[in-house]
Amino acid sequence: MAWLADVIGLSSVVGAFFAGVAVSQTKFQDEVSSSVSSVGYTFFIPIFFVSIGLDMEFGGVIKNLGFIVIMTLLAIATKLFGGAVGAAVAKLDWPSAFVVGSGMVSRGEMALIIAQIGLSANLMAKNLYSEIIIVIVLSTIVAPLLLKRTLKV
Repeated sequence: MAWLADVIGLSSVVGAFFAGVAVSQTKFQDEVSSSVSSVGYTFFIPIFFVSIGLDMEFGGVIKNLGFIVIMTLLAIATKLFGGAVGAAVAKLDWPSAFVVGSGMVSRGEMALIIAQIGLSANLMAKNLYSEIIIVIVLSTIVAPLLLKRTLKV
C-alpha cells in the first residue's frame, strides 16, 4: 500500500497508514502488530531519526533564534488551544479541555515525518529545515511539562 500511494503521487506514509488500518480489521492484528513493532523499533525508527539528524545544519540557528522562539510558542499555543476548544465543543469543562489540549502538544513524530517529506519534495526551504526540526523537538519536550501542570500531578 505504501508503494501504491507513492505511485499515485501520495506519500508512502499515507499508504503505510492505510495498510495498518486494513490489518487492524483482521484477526491477525495482534500477531502483525508484535512483529512490526519489534522490527520497527529496532531497525526502521532509529534509521528514520538518523536521517532527520543527518539533514540538520546548525550554521544559521543563532541567526534565526527569534524565528525558533516565535514558531515554538505558536506551535504550542495552537495545539494547546485548538485541542482545548475542540474538547470544550465536545462538552468537557475547561480544566479537562486544557488537559486534552496539553496532550495534543506532543505530536512531534508526525511533524518530523511531514518536515522530512517537505524537504525531500523541495516544499520547504533547506535553510529553515533545522530550525523547524528544533521547533518540533522543543514543543515535544514542553508537552509533558504542560500535561503535568494541567493535571496538577
